[in-house]
Amino acid sequence: MSAAGLNRLVGKAVVSEQFCAGVLGECRGELLKAYDLSSEEKGSVMAIRAEALPEFAAAVDRLIVAGQSRGAVPQWAPNANSFVWGVREPNGVPQSR
Repeated sequence: MSAAGLNRLVGKAVVSEQFCAGVLGECRGELLKAYDLSSEEKGSVMAIRAEALPEFAAAVDRLIVAGQSRGAVPQWAPNANSFVWGVREPNGVPQSR
C-alpha cells in the first residue's frame, strides 16, 4: 500500500471541507486520480462506505495496516541472533561486546 498517498488523501480531506464532501460523496473516483495509487488501492478506497470523515479515515488506516502486514519481508529481517545485547550508547545505538 502506498501509505504516503493514502495519508495525503485523508490529510486533504481533513483540511478541505469541499474535498472531504467529494471523497465522501460521488466524486471520490475523480479525486483519486490526483493521487499515486495502484489500481488495487483505488479499488479498496472506492469500496469504503463511510458517511463521515472519521469513519473514512479509520477505513483508510485499516487499508494501510493491512497493506503493511502483507508487504514484502525486507532484505534484512531481524532474528534472535541478529540483535546485539549490551549497553546502549546515549544515541540509542547498541554497543558491541
